[in-house]
Amino acid sequence: MLGKIRVIVLLAIMLPAVLVSCEDELLGDIAISGQPDNSHQKATIDLIDLQTDIIKGDTARVVIRTVPWNLIESASCFFLTDTIGRETDECAITGNVMMPDSTWRISLVQKKGSSSWVRICANVGDSTYCAVPINVKSVAITSYPSILIGGAKVSVGDKTTDYSVVLPAVTDFSNIKMTMVWFGGDSATVNGKLFSGANNMVDFSRPATLTLWKKGASKSFHIRVQNTGLPVVRITTPKAITSKEDWMSGCSIAIDLPNGVADTEKRSLSIRGRGNASWNDTDKKSYALKLDEKSKILGMAKNKRWILLANFKDRTLLRNDVTFWLARQTSQEYVVNGCFVELELNGQYRGNYYLCEQGRISSDRININDINPDNPGTGGFLLESDAYFNDESKAGNIGVLSGFVSSNMQIPYSFKQPDEDEMTQAAFDKVKNFIDKFEYAVMTAWTGDYEKLLDVDQCIDYAIIQELTGNQDFYNSYPVNGPHSMYFHVDNIDNGGKLKFGHLWDFDYWTYDPQRLYGWTGLDKHGSGQEFYYWHLLSKSDSFRARFIERWDELKNGFLGAVDYIDSMADMLRLSEYCNAHYPENAKNGKGWIPIENKNNGGSNADQKYSYQEAINSMKECFLIRWQWMDDEIHQRHGNQFFPKVRQ
Repeated sequence: MLGKIRVIVLLAIMLPAVLVSCEDELLGDIAISGQPDNSHQKATIDLIDLQTDIIKGDTARVVIRTVPWNLIESASCFFLTDTIGRETDECAITGNVMMPDSTWRISLVQKKGSSSWVRICANVGDSTYCAVPINVKSVAITSYPSILIGGAKVSVGDKTTDYSVVLPAVTDFSNIKMTMVWFGGDSATVNGKLFSGANNMVDFSRPATLTLWKKGASKSFHIRVQNTGLPVVRITTPKAITSKEDWMSGCSIAIDLPNGVADTEKRSLSIRGRGNASWNDTDKKSYALKLDEKSKILGMAKNKRWILLANFKDRTLLRNDVTFWLARQTSQEYVVNGCFVELELNGQYRGNYYLCEQGRISSDRININDINPDNPGTGGFLLESDAYFNDESKAGNIGVLSGFVSSNMQIPYSFKQPDEDEMTQAAFDKVKNFIDKFEYAVMTAWTGDYEKLLDVDQCIDYAIIQELTGNQDFYNSYPVNGPHSMYFHVDNIDNGGKLKFGHLWDFDYWTYDPQRLYGWTGLDKHGSGQEFYYWHLLSKSDSFRARFIERWDELKNGFLGAVDYIDSMADMLRLSEYCNAHYPENAKNGKGWIPIENKNNGGSNADQKYSYQEAINSMKECFLIRWQWMDDEIHQRHGNQFFPKVRQ
């Protein structure tokens, strides 16, 4: 037996009068049926809609309806034939799905040639049903256009139809300049409007649709333009900023939130560079800002003085901010507040910055008294100990009342406040005598006299944070042995005021580093020659050592929340970090602000060659290893004496 003969019902051999009724519409020369009356019509596959003129590599789309509606029981029933019923490989079905209105959406791709006549067929039981032939035609776009949107390059092509453009310094997307260098096609439209290819202003407040046309076929791309989600700081200056000593006046600042709402309306300020190695060794500079009037910025309390930190040497961008988070878990009375922003300087995007408070005497910052010229013993003083002080003093960059080297420990101290023009000889002598007295009490710590002059808990908490981050600057050997960026303040000396360590500052470099996971960075240091250091000497006191261990145990579990904090902040910064690292206008090397080796000493955070996520992972791992080492060391699990034996 030859078996059952398959019955093929071909709509193509039906009379035109049967195909087209007064209710039908014509799409070219193909009938598109209206709603069928299933009670008297024969089983059919009817074309409802189609888009078969396509760009090569794209998908043709066909909509069919079957009569009855449930004629096709499974999507696997569909296949393609040529015009005389033979299965074909010129096209292929890539997808089909029944929609809620009982129509089928069929997707086709052309695999051979540029023009293929095919039928959509389906096997139903012993029968095969086919729609009328359709012509799938494809044309090739030999080259796609080069597009600039707000200055950012967009390279559309065959791989995807969805594109996202990040313009970090833009907060108003309603009128963005778009330029397109022509391509191998006929025309282009944006949101349905003909695009000239020259400078066009396009509304990107919502995703826009770019459509390329060639010989009646089209290919559409959906383009979303956004910022990084960070506020944008816009600063204008009359000339380039070249000095970290001299304020440049005649500048202005404005700050926009990412949604375009103004946080800080345009106002006047003075600006200068800041930093030591960070000013001299990098192209991406940090800046000090001085507003003409006190202003509240990004939710932070009113003040005139602010800092823009470049964080150039920090691949994660997070080291300072995370350290401030750790400090907030301690007894530190003041911790710097800050916010990540995008900086636009004189109209040019300059990258991700950390806009933060400058540690200053103020009711909302370091809350101590201002200087009292008539009675300096009742006023407040903010000091810094930094090994660079001697170099600055010898170079004549600071005045005689700007600081001193202590008599007992030979540690340099400089006055941050009061400013030099407010300092008097009487105030200078008052503070120097107090420091000499304090250092002598530390050098004889076994007597306990230091407790009368020092806030012990703040001193311990300060040291814990320095050690937990593995901060090289806690006790550095460059340019001479001693600390960098170590701040103190004292208030009301004549009435029992105590020295307090803090605020914490400058953690972007040589911190959270795999090269310094083990060993103390400052607790066991005692310098060379006649130099001494506070914590090594304080360890002579049994009560100080005991209190140090108590404070560590009180604080240590709270510190572990830093891991989740790092992850959340890294997620927030991903778009900004990408722009910071890749926008070529930023850096002379054309590669953005990727950290490079310090040209003076080759030092680093050991992550400058990492991807952003690799750097984040390294930071978290270093923190956890360091935390565990400190816990073991403090509780002598390594068999070592906590605070190594003091040199007599």
